[in-house]
Amino acid sequence: VAIALVASHPDSKFILTNSRGAYRNFEFGWITPLAHQILHRSTRDGDPTHRSIIWVPGHQGMSGNEAAHEAARALTHRAPGVPWEELNPDHSPLISFKDITEHYRAEHRRYPVPMKGLGKAGKRILLRLFTNTPLCPAVLKHFNPSFDDGRCSFCGEVADTFHMVWACRKNPSLPPITPSPTREDWEAVLLSCQELSAQQALVRRTCVVVSTNGIPE
Repeated sequence: VAIALVASHPDSKFILTNSRGAYRNFEFGWITPLAHQILHRSTRDGDPTHRSIIWVPGHQGMSGNEAAHEAARALTHRAPGVPWEELNPDHSPLISFKDITEHYRAEHRRYPVPMKGLGKAGKRILLRLFTNTPLCPAVLKHFNPSFDDGRCSFCGEVADTFHMVWACRKNPSLPPITPSPTREDWEAVLLSCQELSAQQALVRRTCVVVSTNGIPE
């Protein structure tokens, strides 16, 4: 309907849309009765001007939208935007839907992709670490009476994911991290965990702490 309203304006020539579905619907003539009524009324009123509908994924390349995007990023705690020339040094255009969606997926990805050799169970564990959602005493205390205080059984500290997997220095089944680890160190480990060997080591360490802390599977 929005495209039909723009098309009905006598001064419209090029109509930009970031909706691939709406673009294809107009391409094949699959429009709603209301949109058809708007277009029919425009044609009936004697406006034969040709219109072009252009699909612009994410309004990419539109100066106004790019400026608003950069302004919004400046107000959030995020990495600075990377110029298009650096992301695409050979300046090859993104044409297919797969290429375009993969580009935006990669641009917004924060943590590394689980490697193929990790296995389904390992990938599941790694993704839980990335999203800070593994079961730990600090979480289990809310619904499991066996973890009533949410503290580490080895040192008595609050046993959240960071402490249980990385910071506890008294779990005899784990080699201690030296020097004394911080949450910034933990985040850096997650962000830099790109090699298969590093991901496997992190998954193994997580499996050990889950077992030694009595976390139900």
